[in-house]
Amino acid sequence: MDWVRLRQVEIDCILGILPHERRAPQRVHIDLDVGLELEAAAAGDLRQTVDYSALLEEVRFLMQAGAWGLMESAAIAILRSVLLPSPVGRPSALLARIAIAKPDVLQGTIPSVELERAAGWFQPVRVPIGEGLAMVRLLRTAESDAFILTLAPRAVWEPPQSIELFVRSGTLRQASRVVSTGSTLGAGAVAATDEGSAEVLAVTTYP
Repeated sequence: MDWVRLRQVEIDCILGILPHERRAPQRVHIDLDVGLELEAAAAGDLRQTVDYSALLEEVRFLMQAGAWGLMESAAIAILRSVLLPSPVGRPSALLARIAIAKPDVLQGTIPSVELERAAGWFQPVRVPIGEGLAMVRLLRTAESDAFILTLAPRAVWEPPQSIELFVRSGTLRQASRVVSTGSTLGAGAVAATDEGSAEVLAVTTYP
């Protein structure tokens, strides 16, 4: 098994169920391992491996936009996103492992969770929601709802204003700008380009 690893990722985000944890961000430490075949990438083709910069931004987006109540919820949402096969040419992960820790909540110890899942564990249901649009829900909790929307070429989606968006793969147009993998999106309609499909990671939170 070959691995792409992110180590000692530090993110400030809302994470927890206690009142003070819901009011202000806290430090969270994350280690993420993604197992896949990397030999095909040896010739220099980034499409055959994981873009660790985009992966880091995906993890950061899910943590900060999600405002999850439990570390377990955040971990499951990230693992499902990492392991979900992509129709846009993103290489498929075979295994993923994540550890999430909250270093500042207790004195004398650091609470954490560690989860490992293999490809095939998450059985997504793709739900058509419009012409050229299909949705896969990653996780819905009392605090947050995270899903991935696939847009066919030239498909257009008008997201609700209360939702936060991230380009998981492909290229999208929003107003006059072109936005590619690893970027966040502002408010307003998004459209896949003529060149191919695209995926948007979307998160909404509940009061």
